[in-house]
Amino acid sequence: GADGVPIVSPLLSAALDEAQSQVQSFFFGIRKDVFEYDQVLDQQRQVIYALRRKALLDSDAEVLRSLQKFCEESMSELVQQLCGEAGPVAS
Repeated sequence: GADGVPIVSPLLSAALDEAQSQVQSFFFGIRKDVFEYDQVLDQQRQVIYALRRKALLDSDAEVLRSLQKFCEESMSELVQQLCGEAGPVAS
């Protein structure tokens, strides 16, 4: 046999180059998606950290007001989702 002798074939080299290019493109796309997801997570993390910092530094009365506002907004959104624009149906 010809162990240690490199295979020289323009057709094989072209096929390997094409396969490598496709694999690199595939993994580039994955890295790009992961980076974009990480950006979104970082934005959400920053919002949560800011709310946490505010809760830690505010007075008890301010924290209570913030929680009441959050609950009111959440309930309004929930009613909106469940009942639509028309509001609750009278029974």
